Amino acid sequence: MTAQRSEGFVSKHEQVRLEGYRLNFVTAKRGSHDVFQAYKFSVQPKPVAINSTALLRGYISHYLLDECGYLYLQGYEYPGQRVEFCDIVREKLTGDFYLVFSQGLYIDRIYVPFIDGVVVTDESQWIKENTGRTRNSWMEEAEAKFLEEHNCFVVVNFGANAVALQKLYTAYVDGNISSTHRKDIAPENSIFTRVKQGDHRIVVRESDYKKKDRKESATLYFSVPEHGQINFRFDLVDGVLQLKAD
Repeated sequence: MTAQRSEGFVSKHEQVRLEGYRLNFVTAKRGSHDVFQAYKFSVQPKPVAINSTALLRGYISHYLLDECGYLYLQGYEYPGQRVEFCDIVREKLTGDFYLVFSQGLYIDRIYVPFIDGVVVTDESQWIKENTGRTRNSWMEEAEAKFLEEHNCFVVVNFGANAVALQKLYTAYVDGNISSTHRKDIAPENSIFTRVKQGDHRIVVRESDYKKKDRKESATLYFSVPEHGQINFRFDLVDGVLQLKAD
């Protein structure tokens, strides 16, 4: 995932500085598991062409926190357009909401609450998540979750000529290229793929996806129980791709 450009934020409030943090977004309500309810602004940004993967929303909102603790949407900036421009808004935010800050894509997120439109300066009331988390620890957590959920196995045996065949042909499970996870060890001449419990499909195709007459085997449908394993064997017989349950 490409890190997204942060929103513009200027604080004139002496008790709210947040040096080293960037503003991600404003949310009217924070739920569990990163479920948010968008704050409803009276002025919406213009629809513009998306020219950067680092700014998928197409605009940057600029906010000002004044000396009294009130937050204003100053306007929208549209970087990357053929003619860059800004919309001046100067809308005062009201009600209860949060400003969501972070130090990076994976670490140290802070929710700064506003009550009746005024910032809460008592930091003990701020919600802090992922403190001390790093990119590596995030990836390790994601990998551990993947391994826990994908606890069933599919083995495709390419036979004695596996090295040559795997250069020309690729196995797909549920439409995705099948490969051996770096923490797993595949049997000789085989690939060893993790899947979730349940129903799946598998097919072997020529690896060159640009070929107009790309060859493929019959698609096989199968079901695998939790912690179960199913084995297939791939052969090339007189130019015909044959995939069979082993």
